Amino acid sequence: MDPKLRHQARKILLQAYYQWQLSGDKSGDLIKQYQDAKKHIKVDWPFFQEVLIGAINKHQELDAIISTHIERPLGEINPIEIAILRLGVYELESYPDTPFRVIIDQYLMICDIFGSEGGYRYVNGVLDKVAKSMGRF
Repeated sequence: MDPKLRHQARKILLQAYYQWQLSGDKSGDLIKQYQDAKKHIKVDWPFFQEVLIGAINKHQELDAIISTHIERPLGEINPIEIAILRLGVYELESYPDTPFRVIIDQYLMICDIFGSEGGYRYVNGVLDKVAKSMGRF
């Protein structure tokens, strides 16, 4: 596993997952679209596929986990930050061999680029709570 390839995958994951939130496109269609559009970029594509499919399939479960660690309805949170939270929680739950701090830090960097101003602080607080509740630290 090359960390740079995973980082690239996470950035593209956010874009694909956000598109799914808005459009409801099928995961297979999204995978093909992004692999075709980003074929010039080195990416951990198996990781991309696994996380995208898993996070889409488990979005209701992920929302239930997130909801226990926030003080407002999910609908009031920026959609980009919802996508980041869902992806981050999915990874925390599904990749126990990846250090929780690596997962959180990666999504904070992405949130700082794509999220609302200062949104990374909110995402950090929620992901920290989730990781703690999972016994990740």
